[in-house]
Amino acid sequence: MIQRKSLIPDDGYTEPGYIKPNPGIHGEFRFHFRPMRVTEQSEMRDASSKLTGPAYERMSAAAVAQQVTAWELPEEITPENVLRLKPQLFLRLHLIVAGFEATDIDPLWSEEKQQGAAEGEYLASLMETTPGAAREIEDAKNSAVG
Repeated sequence: MIQRKSLIPDDGYTEPGYIKPNPGIHGEFRFHFRPMRVTEQSEMRDASSKLTGPAYERMSAAAVAQQVTAWELPEEITPENVLRLKPQLFLRLHLIVAGFEATDIDPLWSEEKQQGAAEGEYLASLMETTPGAAREIEDAKNSAVG
């Protein structure tokens, strides 16, 4: 069941996310998130350069909890619950939310949504950048046209 997080800025920009199962480590995981913007990535990178070990993990979990708007777990989305995820699932979720990796393509998505996700990954590879940065570049182009 997907639980909605309260107090999320109403910018209307969320994306579905999916992490495919990693047999023997974790099952499939569905969620919705607000992708980090480049400025948010920079702020996190600056803050993380001053932290090590558990303090870094807590900061990362807080960033993920702030960006994830819904997930299929019954637990509330909090930094503490994010830290309870299996380590590889936590790391993958963080990389997707931060825009450093693309979400996996969910087999339950419509064909159109699956095609759009594949095109987004391809665009990022052509731009030689992260999926998050490619998304921001395209958003900027689209808003300049409109």
